[in-house]
Amino acid sequence: MNEKTNLHYFHSWTIADDELPNLPWDCPLLKTHALIRDVPPSVIVRRISEVMRHLSIAAFFDNKKATVNAETMNNITFKVQLYNDIDQDEGMTGVIVEVQRMSGCAYSFSGIYRSIIRACNGVAMEERHKVLPKLILPTQIDSTLRMQRCDVSNALEAVRALVGKDDIETNLLGMESLVILTDMSKTAKDEVICVAKAIFDDVTIRDRVLMPIMSHDVETKHGSQCILHRYALNVLLNALIVFLSMGRLGDVVRKHGYMGADLVSVLLKHVQRCETKPHDACLSIKCLVALMNVAELKDVAMRCGIQQIMQESHSVGECHHSFLRRESLVLLHALEPVA
Repeated sequence: MNEKTNLHYFHSWTIADDELPNLPWDCPLLKTHALIRDVPPSVIVRRISEVMRHLSIAAFFDNKKATVNAETMNNITFKVQLYNDIDQDEGMTGVIVEVQRMSGCAYSFSGIYRSIIRACNGVAMEERHKVLPKLILPTQIDSTLRMQRCDVSNALEAVRALVGKDDIETNLLGMESLVILTDMSKTAKDEVICVAKAIFDDVTIRDRVLMPIMSHDVETKHGSQCILHRYALNVLLNALIVFLSMGRLGDVVRKHGYMGADLVSVLLKHVQRCETKPHDACLSIKCLVALMNVAELKDVAMRCGIQQIMQESHSVGECHHSFLRRESLVLLHALEPVA
């Protein structure tokens, strides 16, 4: 528990039926709210907790204020606030569920909002899943399209200039560009390979990707710093996948010393923070899945207690984050000895 904010990380949202604050008379409600009748507040908060788990949304509960501060894997942040509604004329009571977008893609948020409200009304999980739009980065192109062939050297020069600036927002633009340029579903294969090589060979780009990942103050990062860290993990993951698909990941690891035990140790520490940084933990696990294809790194991970760490992350994911649960299982299976 964070004593300053009264936020309970990932614990189930528990509010008694008589503990909701009343709607202030001077509080204008947002359009993204709904009035839920004939459902006790305790049931509503349980349903919201469940839909957060199902959609792998990091949720930070404040039972005292009846709020949830939430963040999706693609950096949409929003707040859920509950109020007790009393209609004195009709003699009816209900619960007002207000969902406020703080940042991120408005289109994707609208799907999340609808899914939360349907959950509050008891709509089955399968029905909610059908109407939820795919969560995408705001600047990503459609996954069915591939980026037109471009001058890779010019693209990398632009990225180098962006990530080299002493401005976090400019750095974010450069890192987000790298996320797309290293994604084989969005960029032509030859260009992806060239960019992936630059991730490890270009000193400026390499340092800017690895610096957020290897930093020891991850827990104190907030806002844009958190997003930059997540983008860096995504870029690293994409580059590892590229070299793994080429059958050259072992060569890359042996060529670059920083790709060895230190990186594995840092990624495992990210996984251990899964209760407070579940999205980063998911990306770190995916990176570890790729790295476990290198025998010497698998030995390093086993000595670091990776199996125990993954079992703990699986337990957290089982209760609160479905993606974390799934990725933990994938890595646990990858660690099993080959028959």
